[in-house]
Amino acid sequence: MTAGSTMLLLHAAAAAFQFHENKCEPTTSLPTAEDSKRIAFILRGDAYRGLSYGSTARGSKRGFMCTPFAVRIQRAISASHVDYIIAPLEAAGFRVDVFFATYPCATDGEAQLERLKGFYNRNRTRVVHVDRVPRPGATQATPA
Repeated sequence: MTAGSTMLLLHAAAAAFQFHENKCEPTTSLPTAEDSKRIAFILRGDAYRGLSYGSTARGSKRGFMCTPFAVRIQRAISASHVDYIIAPLEAAGFRVDVFFATYPCATDGEAQLERLKGFYNRNRTRVVHVDRVPRPGATQATPA
């Protein structure tokens, strides 16, 4: 396929797409008030995955996961979330509730999830729910 035919297909797709504003909900169907000062911070995926980026061999990511080095990386990631997203929102008057959906580590899984909660809680309760996704046969789309 040439660049010209690709652009033609993209243009045709864009022309066929129509936004139907009248089909959008004017207000949310969730129970909340317009002046609500609560925010849900939702994280999903592998906690403690380490530096597995670029690992393409099947199963090769597991060698990086849940290692002491992966714990240090997760602590830094969590600190960044708290310092640059959660704490500023709290300083602005919002209450931030943290939710996780993650796979537990194969060894010491519950202790690692408690440690993860501690990275976010920092002497207060922010983490309100953790879904433990079973790893065998699971994908990120598998309901917990």
